[in-house]
Amino acid sequence: MVRVNVLCAPPNGRNPGMASVDLAFEAVAGRLGADVTYWRLWDQSEWCDPPGGSSEVGEGVVRDETSGLTYRLARGHLEEFLQADALVYWGDFHHMAVYLDQTADVLHRRMSVGSREEASAIAADFLMLRGQPREVLSRAVTFGTTLAFNTALDYSGRYGVEFTRLLEGLHGAWFRDGYSARVAELARTPRAASCLGSDAAFVLEGVTQSSAASGVGVFIGRSPVSPETVAKVGKALTEGLGGVPQWIPWGTAPAMWPMWGRKRLRVAWPELERGAPLSRRDRARHLREVVRGPGLKEEVLPAHELFRRIAECRVILTDTYHLAVNAWRIGTPAVLFFDRRASRGWNVNSGAGVGRDKRHDLYSQLDALPLLVDLDAPPVGSAARDLGEAVKELRDPVTARAAAIGERARGLLTDSLESLISI
Repeated sequence: MVRVNVLCAPPNGRNPGMASVDLAFEAVAGRLGADVTYWRLWDQSEWCDPPGGSSEVGEGVVRDETSGLTYRLARGHLEEFLQADALVYWGDFHHMAVYLDQTADVLHRRMSVGSREEASAIAADFLMLRGQPREVLSRAVTFGTTLAFNTALDYSGRYGVEFTRLLEGLHGAWFRDGYSARVAELARTPRAASCLGSDAAFVLEGVTQSSAASGVGVFIGRSPVSPETVAKVGKALTEGLGGVPQWIPWGTAPAMWPMWGRKRLRVAWPELERGAPLSRRDRARHLREVVRGPGLKEEVLPAHELFRRIAECRVILTDTYHLAVNAWRIGTPAVLFFDRRASRGWNVNSGAGVGRDKRHDLYSQLDALPLLVDLDAPPVGSAARDLGEAVKELRDPVTARAAAIGERARGLLTDSLESLISI
């Protein structure tokens, strides 16, 4: 049987978005009829006690609690990883300069890999195929990753040389955004056609929006949006579309920092917790409970249950990239908060001072920019109410765009892997 080794990015805790990415390849693997092994360079269960998103189920094997998939830990097994008919780098940031540095940091600090130089070498051996012959590179495909947090200076040193060599040698390379695709195309010139793929989660198929969908699904956990802003926009959407608001438990710390259970949000938007409009007396009782009582505990659900809940919503309100990706994939519109200005420090959405926010790029590709809410100038009054009308107008064309992106991505990936394993 054909062997396929898939290197996946390890989440730092429970992360349903990254689980959706890996589940997408599992669906493709079933159609290929291949013997697929999933690999991670490290796993948070190696230093954190469960629950934390994954747990050890055997020597060097971990199970992700959100996706249900099992992964082998790759450190010390480079030769075994390379001995496959196809090598797949699946999703996330695998070949990005800062990701290599962050991976080396985890290996050195958390995994106690000797020196920082040794940790950097392990990261480059796996993520850049450093020093491998062309024959190995020609058996590798990368799909759905991004270079968006890179800068021009990154390409001027050793990383730039190794990146170009990797891209020149890969059997196939498809990135999730236009910037990354253009950089890859230039590295693969003159033989490269388009290197624009999609986020890997768009490859996933399954549940679609329910015909009885109602209400506003909410998750905030990846940006500094204020609870009061969330409440104002959420109330406007709920009033404009009907139904009741409900929290979608899309992630927990340390991967996310969900707003659920925080007193300011519970004060600003009690209906989100109660699921119905409150009388003046009920509101007063609710405020007393918030002030005096403990915070709310986050619910933990597997990925497929989260997808079902998204499908039952008329619209999603979030600041979280992969929740928006999965919502549109399912057919549920998503209103998405984002930070327009580049962060001076590290930002999970746009890197450090780069300003290429992955949420803006996603909504540009989907033609859904009217549903992108700038945290620096959130809509108020009639502008907030207009969001509801925009949701109604854009639902069908943007859902169709998302479906087309997914169909194209599945075709690119399947064709590339079938041509590779038939060689």
